[in-house]
Amino acid sequence: MADLKDTYVVHGAWTTCTCGMRKSRVVLEKSHGVFLKDRALMTINDCKPENIICFGGCYSMENPDTAAEAQKVQMAVEKDCPNTFTDTVRRQQ
Repeated sequence: MADLKDTYVVHGAWTTCTCGMRKSRVVLEKSHGVFLKDRALMTINDCKPENIICFGGCYSMENPDTAAEAQKVQMAVEKDCPNTFTDTVRRQQ
């Protein structure tokens, strides 16, 4: 992996997550005193959850909350909609 110690990003830069519902911004609560065009510079040491604004909902099934919600929805659908195509196929086997 590339050496990131000399890599910078400015406060307010856009960022995305492939499993998020929207893009977000990186923020820095307290500046280090170094600025680029009036924006505080952030370093790799600032890569902390509190410096990343929420991406909205999460689509990743590796996220335990997402997986649990998906399971709830699946169970509700199976309860409310018996005899679906999948049920018919299962009975024929």
